[in-house]
Amino acid sequence: MRQSVSRHYQRAFTLIEVVIALTLLSLLLLATLTAMRTLADSQIRIVQISQQADETRIVSGLLRSLISQAVPVVRVRQGEGYGAYFKGMPNELLWVAPMNGYQGPGGLHVMRLSLSENQALLLQFQPYQGPYTDPDWSEVEPALLIEKVERFELDYRFALSTEWLQEWDWSQYAPTHVRLSISMEGRRWPDLTLVLGPPEVRL
Repeated sequence: MRQSVSRHYQRAFTLIEVVIALTLLSLLLLATLTAMRTLADSQIRIVQISQQADETRIVSGLLRSLISQAVPVVRVRQGEGYGAYFKGMPNELLWVAPMNGYQGPGGLHVMRLSLSENQALLLQFQPYQGPYTDPDWSEVEPALLIEKVERFELDYRFALSTEWLQEWDWSQYAPTHVRLSISMEGRRWPDLTLVLGPPEVRL
């Protein structure tokens, strides 16, 4: 009788050990899966940050190249006289600059940088046709630079002046500095301050 009871306790003790072992194994598997998920999320985040950094570098480099090469060619309108082909607004910029072969068709182009109604930063360009002709931008296919822009602002400055202006309206001189401020999806890009060439109008 005592022997039978002893064997019963041994079996019960063994069952408890199995339950404990299974519980520990479950906790171990849970910890492993959590660690793997965290690692996967970290890798996804690293890829996203890398893509965002590449986007910032590529778009900033393109804008720096095109805007800093602005050419103040003459623009003439009947009843308005003449001035530099450069118009700056808080959210839009019109200017003339050379386009290299790797960027598109070569030669001087009239360019337009603007923010669309759905908060996308767009670039349009058309060959420069002379001082009397302005492009019809409604017929020019835009190139998408950035989606989901939360903030896009442009400021302009002339020479050594410390005052930044929000508009530059067909002056006889082009500005010497342009500053771009861009934010998207809670992330602000470093302000891009560009130095332009000589501001005098080229006839």
